[in-house]
Amino acid sequence: MDKKIIITGDIHGYWGHLNTLINKKSPHILIICGDFGYWPHFHRSKNFHKRGVPWDQYGIKNPNTDIYWIDGNHENHEAIASMIAEHGRENPIKMDKFENGNIYYMPRCTTMILNGMNCLFIGGAISIDKDSRVEGISWWRNEELSYSDYLNLPNEDLEIVFSHTVPSFAFDKMPEITQFLSAKFQDSSCKILEEVFYKYKPKQWYFGHFHKEYHFNFEGCEFTGLDMANGYGRWWTKF
Repeated sequence: MDKKIIITGDIHGYWGHLNTLINKKSPHILIICGDFGYWPHFHRSKNFHKRGVPWDQYGIKNPNTDIYWIDGNHENHEAIASMIAEHGRENPIKMDKFENGNIYYMPRCTTMILNGMNCLFIGGAISIDKDSRVEGISWWRNEELSYSDYLNLPNEDLEIVFSHTVPSFAFDKMPEITQFLSAKFQDSSCKILEEVFYKYKPKQWYFGHFHKEYHFNFEGCEFTGLDMANGYGRWWTKF
């Protein structure tokens, strides 16, 4: 029997939205398309999210749901690099400090079979607001996809891609993104994802990053973009 799977856009550490979704929908698996909110250096900070109360990095409550997330641009990429150095990048990395349920980081270019379909997980994107951020605290240089990531792409047939940003050609399908913003958003990640598309010709593609809901078709592939968890559009969908 197929598993019940839900896919979300950016969470940004707003665990309340995520916990409510899990509680209401009870999925077997939940996939987050980047900007999960992995900032362990902000754990117990009272200023994070401007709540005035300590923020719990590990406050996800999901005893029966497996969560798999890819990195967006707004993650602590130094901490992610440390995880990869310890565990490798070939398989999902279980986040042991999250006490409730199974939460896994999916290193760039890892794959997984979901309901009989082979899926690629490939995070990374540019922060268009990086000039207003502080390096090593709220921004990291290795946020974008790199050529070394490209070299780690698997030699397999793939049907579905989960990414944070989109291939370069997709900007023509998102008219709300102005020419100015399109130029800012397009980075090495977008160019590499275009190579990913033509290498595998997937049937479905899910992404976040733009904080808006999108649906479009390109050469037989159905693209679905999801809003952020505290946004106004649809931020999750069923697989």
